[in-house]
Amino acid sequence: MKVLIYASSYSWWQITLIIVLALVVLFVLICLMGLFFFTYFTYTLKKRSQAITVVIKTKYDYIKELMEVIEKAGVAIPEDIKEKFSTISIPSYLEPDGDISKTIRETLSIVKNDLVNLINSDNRLLKHELIKGLLSSIDDVDASYRAHVTNYNSDAVGYNYWVRFIPTRIFYKWAKVKEKNMIS
Repeated sequence: MKVLIYASSYSWWQITLIIVLALVVLFVLICLMGLFFFTYFTYTLKKRSQAITVVIKTKYDYIKELMEVIEKAGVAIPEDIKEKFSTISIPSYLEPDGDISKTIRETLSIVKNDLVNLINSDNRLLKHELIKGLLSSIDDVDASYRAHVTNYNSDAVGYNYWVRFIPTRIFYKWAKVKEKNMIS
């Protein structure tokens, strides 16, 4: 049985009402889709942020252990390196695109490079197996960090898209939702 709708069986206001209702339903569906993706990217970015925090803490721990091994090997670590390292305080949760995170990452990289230069200047340290293992572990953590940052930045692009999505942008501005910055 075929159901045919003839325009002549509806008056102009009924047709207008059907079109308006269809547009409202379409708008609501688009808003729900935007909300779903916004929620998904918010959750994903939180998980990625936690992973990046763990990686940064792991690098911190390896550098701390490396400094202890160097001192046990009888080589004094210069005070400026110790002072730089002592300024680092990693909170339990770190916003990866924030200024604190950037400062911690930069300081850890500087300390690591200074320690590598110190190790390269002493033949005993170059041959020390534990030091070689720790440097390899730090390099692995750096590679893991780069992978996590790539994933975070990819998800931040998606998050920012849905924050700027036209039908729902008004609601996010009203709720003071801010776009995520990329991590460099």
